[in-house]
Amino acid sequence: MKSLVFLYAVTNSPYVFEPSFDGKSAAERSLQWAKAFSSCQNVYVACTASNEEQVKNAFLKAGLSGKTLVKELWNTDTLLDVLISACSENAADSILLAPLAAPFLDSALTQKVIDAHQRYCAEYTCADGYPKALAPEVLAASTAVILKDLIKDKACARSCVDGDCLMNALKTDINSFEVESVLSPRDWRYLRLDFTTETKGRYLACCHLYKLAAEKSEFSANELSVLAAQHASVQATVPAYYAIQLTSDSCTTISYNAFAAGFKKRTNAYPTLGMEHKTTVLGLSQLQALTQQIVELSDDAYICLGAGGEPLLHPDFIACVKTLLAQPKLKVLIETDGTLVTPELASQIASLDADGRLTWIVCLDAASEATYLSIHIPLSEGAGRECFAKAKAAVGILSPLFKGRVYAQMVRMKANEAELETFYRYWHDSSSPSDGNVIIQKYDSCAGFLSDEKPADLSPLVRTPCWHVKRDMIIRADGSVPLCQALMPEASDLNVCSQSVSEVWQQIVKQVPCQVSGEYSELCRKCDEYYTFNF
Repeated sequence: MKSLVFLYAVTNSPYVFEPSFDGKSAAERSLQWAKAFSSCQNVYVACTASNEEQVKNAFLKAGLSGKTLVKELWNTDTLLDVLISACSENAADSILLAPLAAPFLDSALTQKVIDAHQRYCAEYTCADGYPKALAPEVLAASTAVILKDLIKDKACARSCVDGDCLMNALKTDINSFEVESVLSPRDWRYLRLDFTTETKGRYLACCHLYKLAAEKSEFSANELSVLAAQHASVQATVPAYYAIQLTSDSCTTISYNAFAAGFKKRTNAYPTLGMEHKTTVLGLSQLQALTQQIVELSDDAYICLGAGGEPLLHPDFIACVKTLLAQPKLKVLIETDGTLVTPELASQIASLDADGRLTWIVCLDAASEATYLSIHIPLSEGAGRECFAKAKAAVGILSPLFKGRVYAQMVRMKANEAELETFYRYWHDSSSPSDGNVIIQKYDSCAGFLSDEKPADLSPLVRTPCWHVKRDMIIRADGSVPLCQALMPEASDLNVCSQSVSEVWQQIVKQVPCQVSGEYSELCRKCDEYYTFNF
């Protein structure tokens, strides 16, 4: 079998070329891996004009001749184009595809994948159950031609080049292809490990893992997976998701809002617009300073505006969104009840989102007005009917401006369980105002602070370390930060107004080693949010 090695470095990440692995970069290590396959006719690297020179330098350091393919915009369609051309030029039968940012590509596992591909005359073969980037994907040259034609009018043709893009293309007609896999002795997918250095968080995880492996001289795919599963330093590096509360107020009293319930417990008043209470607002200048710290710590992250308050109530809401989107590696998620969304506001926000980094979630929670009013409790009955109508209308206002990035959400609970199917069928339909985008979210009692209203227990049989303490940080409007999501209703001594974001994160992440070792606090044992995963 004549094969090409095709590596991709299309995100312009500086971490790909950092010499952090005994003086070598992830790019050099992946190119050295490519040299191990004598059957490979040539090595190609998909890159951009911004990093082409760095790729060429990596070729030189690895002692390997190869070819760079430069495009400013790479997607699945353009990738398939160049794969087809490269195979034609070299009369190659197959392609080994992997990220250039993969320092742990395993030669032995790669050979198993190649052998399986040949033995079963497969069209696509991969290593399954392992962390990402330990072995390449193998694609038959003839299949690349078929896929190119298959996806030409589909959204996946425009998706970014990553470890999932080929499989997403195959999934459009999966039963038409001969797909094979080499299975891991143990399924590690529940840890969502990605051993590339394309982001700061993954880069730090790879650095920690390399140090651990070097101490033990263990670099096989399975041994690396075991090491990663045993060490918190690999699983929790920097926050990937920040939930920021711009204002403590809400437009209605929402029954599952644990922050509002905690506020009521402390002040004897709900933080609802129109009720007498002290409103807390995170100032624009505070957000700007906070944003800089977030970028310094995480480099890239999702910023969710919500966290128990209605973000659209902030007096400088548009300026807040502009501040966040000014950072090119931040993605913004706005979680709103939708009652304040207007065409004018939507247009203003859309004008700030030229590159599609903003997503909306509209909290509807019901298919009928009566059920909505039992969950979103208004100041008056008339106001409640108006709120439900506005919330539904918000989805239709936003969807044309944020195509594919507006979700209708229902928090599943006893009060709306009877309407779950109706809600899902309506909003999941591609002709609905959300274009078929819907989220059914698990109800969270905050470890028993709220009554248990979940209609079904979907938690795993075996407890695993909590995703939220490994990757999330919640920042309330007064700057306070709960140690975890279950403590959202409670006061906290941690505060980004008096401490740095990095210092606060170090306090949060202290919980991870115990959980990785299987030790959980009483609060953790009462909480069933550990298996849920945010954007």
